[in-house]
Amino acid sequence: MSPKVMDGYTDLRKKQITEAAWNCFCEMGYEKTTVRAIASEMNTTTGVIYKYFSSKDDILKTIVDFSIIQNKYFFDKISENFQGLNAIFKSFSIGFLEFPSDTITKSNKGNINLWVEAIKSKKVKSQLQKFYIEFMSNYTKYIREIKKSSKRNIKIDPEILSGFFLALFIGFQVQQVIMKESLPKFYFESVLKMIQKGVTIFNS
Repeated sequence: MSPKVMDGYTDLRKKQITEAAWNCFCEMGYEKTTVRAIASEMNTTTGVIYKYFSSKDDILKTIVDFSIIQNKYFFDKISENFQGLNAIFKSFSIGFLEFPSDTITKSNKGNINLWVEAIKSKKVKSQLQKFYIEFMSNYTKYIREIKKSSKRNIKIDPEILSGFFLALFIGFQVQQVIMKESLPKFYFESVLKMIQKGVTIFNS
């Protein structure tokens, strides 16, 4: 008879498993990652993995759910000090300039690997859609703040513009992974300055 696992221990173990899985997804891709590979990454057995998760898909769902919670915290913290396009600009700055370069590259590489899998897997596609819809909702909120506070009658659909900013963010992720060495020096900083100019235009 096994002793009852404490809730705190369960949460810690799940966190360790999802972190190991994410490392594998980033390096090997989602399709090539097996439960055995995840177990090997954290020096344990597949039995330990299956004690907390029913499948690799279940692990990915947990990673996405946790990422949505993290993003909510991320955007809530931004909203404490920034509004409108300034908040959007800050999200780009944090996402591409304020974390160590290796950390950003690893995260973006993992995202790109999942995009490839989303083409083939409805389950992966569904999880990514959930994440990006939540991501866009924060940008939509910021754009509505702009329309409300601007002296001008800005005829922009907040949801459409939020989609544009999401596309820009994703484009940055691709460039950061694939073109990093060939991009001009201070490329991301320069693009963010262009976004700041947009802040001035929209907020005037």
